[in-house]
Amino acid sequence: MLSGELHIGAAILEHGHRMLNLHRADTNRLALGHGLLDLDVVIMALYAVGYQRGDNYCSAEPLGAGGNPYAAMNLPPEPEPEPEPAAGV
Repeated sequence: MLSGELHIGAAILEHGHRMLNLHRADTNRLALGHGLLDLDVVIMALYAVGYQRGDNYCSAEPLGAGGNPYAAMNLPPEPEPEPEPAAGV
């Protein structure tokens, strides 16, 4: 929605009555609040359209700071670094 809409809050205000399930994820695969998504605006817009009433659901992408599930699923594991030899040995 970030790249397709001029203002995410305005989009929610205009189309919020159609939404049943909102899945939130921040930009650049960062945890919520660590990317470009203005989470406060999203929450205020959801409240303004009455999203908290009824059978509406809101979920979040479960990523930690810097988490990238795609790399973990699709890339080979990084090799462990070799331990440095002890001094004087």
